[in-house]
Amino acid sequence: MRIHLKKIFFSPFLIQTITVCCFIAIAGSALVPSFMAQNVALAKGQSTGVSKAGISAQKISDFGTILGVVREKNSGRPVENVQVYIALLNKGSVSSADGAFVLRHLNPGVYEVTVRMLGYEPIVIDSVLVQANRQTELAPELVPKVYEVHEIQVTASRHETLEQSVPQLVSVVSRQKIQERSISQTPEILREEMGLVVQKTSSGGGSPIIRGLRANKILFLVDGIRMNNAIYRSGNLQYLNTINPASIERMEVVHGPTSVLYGTDALGGTINAISPTPGFSQNDRINGEVYAVTGYSSADATKYLTLQASLADRRWSLSMASSWYRYGDVRRGSHGGEELMRRLQAFPETGRDLSAIQKPNAYSSCYTSIKFHFQPHEKHRFTLAYEYNRQDDIPRYDVFERRAYDIYFYDPQNRDLAYLKYENSLKGPLADKMYLTMSFHRQEEGQIKQRVGSSMQTEDNVSVSTYGWQLQFNKVLHKNDFIIYGAEGYYDRVSTSSFARDFSNVIPTALPQAPLYPDGSTHNNLGLFIQNEWHADKAWMVTTGLRYSAFQLKAPFGFVKPLRLGTVERQTSALTASLGAKYDINPAISAVGNIAQGFRSPNLDDVSKFGLGKGGTFYDIPNPDITSEKALSFDGGLKFNSENGKVNVVAYYTRLSDVLIRQAGLLNGLSYFMSDGDTIAVYYKANAGNAYVTGFEFGAEMLLKWGIWGKALVNFTHGQNTSFDEPLSGIPPLNGLLALRWNNPNYWSELNSRFASAQARLSEEDMLDLRIPIGGTPGWMTLNFRMGVKVMANVKLNFALMNIMDLNYREHLSGLNAPGRSVVVNGEVQLF
Repeated sequence: MRIHLKKIFFSPFLIQTITVCCFIAIAGSALVPSFMAQNVALAKGQSTGVSKAGISAQKISDFGTILGVVREKNSGRPVENVQVYIALLNKGSVSSADGAFVLRHLNPGVYEVTVRMLGYEPIVIDSVLVQANRQTELAPELVPKVYEVHEIQVTASRHETLEQSVPQLVSVVSRQKIQERSISQTPEILREEMGLVVQKTSSGGGSPIIRGLRANKILFLVDGIRMNNAIYRSGNLQYLNTINPASIERMEVVHGPTSVLYGTDALGGTINAISPTPGFSQNDRINGEVYAVTGYSSADATKYLTLQASLADRRWSLSMASSWYRYGDVRRGSHGGEELMRRLQAFPETGRDLSAIQKPNAYSSCYTSIKFHFQPHEKHRFTLAYEYNRQDDIPRYDVFERRAYDIYFYDPQNRDLAYLKYENSLKGPLADKMYLTMSFHRQEEGQIKQRVGSSMQTEDNVSVSTYGWQLQFNKVLHKNDFIIYGAEGYYDRVSTSSFARDFSNVIPTALPQAPLYPDGSTHNNLGLFIQNEWHADKAWMVTTGLRYSAFQLKAPFGFVKPLRLGTVERQTSALTASLGAKYDINPAISAVGNIAQGFRSPNLDDVSKFGLGKGGTFYDIPNPDITSEKALSFDGGLKFNSENGKVNVVAYYTRLSDVLIRQAGLLNGLSYFMSDGDTIAVYYKANAGNAYVTGFEFGAEMLLKWGIWGKALVNFTHGQNTSFDEPLSGIPPLNGLLALRWNNPNYWSELNSRFASAQARLSEEDMLDLRIPIGGTPGWMTLNFRMGVKVMANVKLNFALMNIMDLNYREHLSGLNAPGRSVVVNGEVQLF
């Protein structure tokens, strides 16, 4: 029997007062370049081809104009940030959000006009006639490239630029890749990317690992807004799974510390899920589109449906998406895996349930997102967005496999995000462009648990309401110098409740008990940052950054039994810096290097957690006397980029200090705690460790021959806890991917193999983690096939056969075996 006791804490939308001003003195008109290395001159007004003196010497009527709108050929949608230029005159323009471009003050003549945009085939328009006092209209239509190796990113630098133009290693997963992989859960998007491993405690989870670090040592962003809050824990996180994969335009991963730009938690890297922004109409009518996407996979019985609609006028646009997902129980593979199953059964417990169908894993999810885009003037733009997610009855499978719990569900698991973003493109002495974002983020998690053989059922509910703001300024200085600076603040308020019911009583009464975190806890986060990009010459680019962060934590325990701590308060601050460099050896090869500091300020889960952890393995007690974890990272390597492929190889070394490690503790003088008749060891977190992580990341995508592309990924990580002379906990094994892909404008196919070696280097904490088989996780290799076809202009179909050999395997740190052989189908239809 299950009893649901739900209490929803939804605070009124109250924006925290912004006290950081005195920045704004903005006048003039120019746009910060979309591609810094290529468009600095355009942003400064340098690439006009005609000087002011030349214009004044001639009448305006002596010149002609070229204008038009750039559209995508298949969909007819306007395309933003397209470069339109005349090489002979060294004059260019960049299309606006509605696809419009203008080249003014052109001497009469016949010119060759080039239209270029990443992701599309370049267009060269010959014999364009320019006449005095006349306008020449062009209507270029861009054809998407079959395969794109040069991708745009914003996360590594907080402005739009090419991923190969920054010193950091960046992985970009485009919308096309997400659709072709038929992804139904957001963490799965990252599984086939360079340097990334995803572990899953249950089907409803998913925690990426970057450079050996995971969970709260990775920063998650949604449209640049923090997801990490006051209770993000060090174990497996399911929060990334609350983002709708159907509403992601692209995902960006920055490898290595990014604390200078984003603050706490960005030790191993930063992951940013970016949603699409609707474009504007080019006529006086309101235009609209409706799409439907549906899919199914057999091994986990997943079914989903997404409906997307958009409306657009000349000045405003609106996009909406709703998705429904039903995930089933997971069928593991039936071949191989004998050593894995033997090791799992070897635990000194009552025995594991290792059935072919791993259940319970089934749950449902629904998402809705709305984004409104408004541009009253070409220099002012507003974006209003809202994301809604609801998930219920998500099982934590690993504890059911161990037969430790009769009931263990995350219920509910909800997320709401609302934000208003304002962009100002007026040029002034302090900034060329300004961004101001106000956000409200609410994340709620409930847990309902009942141990095997116990009559006691507990229900915990935690809701974190986060009020945030970001203020950013971009400025081009002295033509080759680009500066970004600003401030941001987040205020977390935590609402908690915890109850227990004893079903051995005739009338089970809900009795309050100490929650995981004190009700009414708060966590404040303020940061000031600045980063400079200096293009010393055509070959050298150097980036330097600095950030000051301050935090305030307050946890009012009061006198809840068995603790009498009163109110725990912590104030911490951090000053972090970074230095990066990129040297272009030749137009195709660049050498890159970075030195970066990172930190993670202790949150409520570190300072004040009181209760069971890791599925009942530990009993955590508070420790208010802890400080920030710190990282100092060095990395360097080569980036090769051409029209026919790209190669990235980077080696890194990260020194970790003041690492929080669980240590044996005492509660009321005892080293154990009795919970439902079980004796559980008492632990607390302390800054007791120093460690290092080193390794390399390799990724290559190259055009081989006859339209066949090859892809290879290899990731190696070695971690050592130097304080205890043992392996660092949670380090993944050597892993990678090999793939061959054949492309055609109307269809494609791909054969790939994912693999991982065995991982037997285990820390003492790993050996206590019941998700990891005794002796470590055996190695594995899978074979997978995908294909897609464009049936007609408005219909696309994708098909996949995953884990063709039906291999029975488990990824390291995961709590369930991977799905067996699975047929996956996915279709997209434009209805209107």
